[in-house]
Amino acid sequence: MDLDNNLDGVSPVFVSSSVGTARMSTAWNQLEWQNDRFGSWLVCNSGGIPQLSWWDVITNQGVDHGKCAKVQLLTENYAGPQPNVCSSGCA
Repeated sequence: MDLDNNLDGVSPVFVSSSVGTARMSTAWNQLEWQNDRFGSWLVCNSGGIPQLSWWDVITNQGVDHGKCAKVQLLTENYAGPQPNVCSSGCA
């Protein structure tokens, strides 16, 4: 995640399994960024396409609720695809 560079209240999020920050928390089954600037996760309309962003509270700008909605990112245990298991009569 990058800090806001253009001094508006919304910044983009890049999610990848290979890139991360040690300050991410999944306490209480919610994904949060442990950063003084982090206010909340947002989903913002960008030309008809929803995009995940975060609200930068340091800018002292509110959230434009005409374009963005505050959301919670909930975690869920996921074991991934299960291998095919043949219990009987397999060729």
